[in-house]
Parts: sequence; structure tokens; C-alpha cells
Amino acid sequence: MDLRELVEEIADEASMFAEQSGIVFETEQLVDAWIDAEPLRIRRVMLNLIDNAVKYNRKNGTVRIGMQHEGDMVTVSIIDTGIGIPREAIPRLFERFYRVSDTERHGPKGTGLGLYLVQWIVKTHGGSIAVESEVGRGSTFAVRFPLRNSGV
Repeated sequence: MDLRELVEEIADEASMFAEQSGIVFETEQLVDAWIDAEPLRIRRVMLNLIDNAVKYNRKNGTVRIGMQHEGDMVTVSIIDTGIGIPREAIPRLFERFYRVSDTERHGPKGTGLGLYLVQWIVKTHGGSIAVESEVGRGSTFAVRFPLRNSGV
């Protein structure tokens, strides 16, 4: 699948959704990248991460999406200026049913399955996901996938 094309489509959708929530959505550098993947599942990954970035942001905050090549991998980064995630919660973010306790005061309720499913989908496609965050400053989720025919 053409990952760049999917990211462009999602960016168009996300821009409208973010604007309704008072969030600015920006697209950074996008690169050509073909990956072996199920488009609907990758769409679900991206939309879940963008939805979280919007939901846990602040009024007039920003969400940015960008892509870059890293050797035989491609990384899609979703960066927000939201409430951030406490350092001690980061190792548990991708556990099934885990929710950061602070989100009860700041954000909508959820099942704690979104990031668990995101990680599962990414891993089944040979990729990885990483997060960096600082409370009060925002979060960055970086999803890496192997490029198609990267070993050839």
C-alpha cells in the first residue's frame, strides 16, 4: 500500500475533525513509502493516534503529522501540544485496559483498548511504536514500518 497517500487522506479528514475541536492540524514533510500492509488496519492506527492527540489536547493546541525514512523503515510521527502523559505511565500505555488515571480529570472516558490495539496492529505488520511525552507540553507517537522490499 502507498502509506503517503493514506497519510494525506487521513490528514484531510483529521483537519476537519480537529478544527471542530478548536485544534490546529498541520502536515509536515511527507515521503513516498510503500509498505506491505492492510490499509484499513493502518488507517485505524493513524486515526486512533490522531483522535487521541485531538482529545487530549488543549483549546487552540496543535497536532502535526509527518513522515521520514530511516534506513529500510518509514516513520510516521504524530505530535501534539496536549496535556502530556506522566513519565511513570508511559511503560504501561499499550497494556490492555490500561488508562492513565490523570485522564479522568482531563479527558473523555475510554476502554483502555485503543493503544493496545494500535500496538498489536503495528507489530503484526512488522513495525514498532514509541512514545515520548512531557506533562503539560504534549506527546509524540512514532510508528515505524518496514518499507516494501526493503531487503532487496
